[in-house]
Amino acid sequence: MVASYEAEQEALNLRIAELQETLRAEQQAAWQISSFLQQVKKHTEITELNTTILHEFISKIKVYSAIKDASGKRVQHIKIEYNFIGDIYIPDEEQKETA
Repeated sequence: MVASYEAEQEALNLRIAELQETLRAEQQAAWQISSFLQQVKKHTEITELNTTILHEFISKIKVYSAIKDASGKRVQHIKIEYNFIGDIYIPDEEQKETA
């Protein structure tokens, strides 16, 4: 009986640790979204895009090598990583049309 109690306690302690990690990750994500929204609210009516605004919103831009697709059209992927929220997947026009 003691062994089953100890096994149950160990399982519960592991579950507590998992839930605490999940909670920490969710709190971090909420903070990141909140921080990003504060930046967005600060710049709701941008009339000119300048380096200050770019640095506030964007942490990294990755430009990949250009390739030719099956139709011979040149395609080049660009990935923008935003401060606080990372990258956002936005389908290109062709993917929107087929969806």
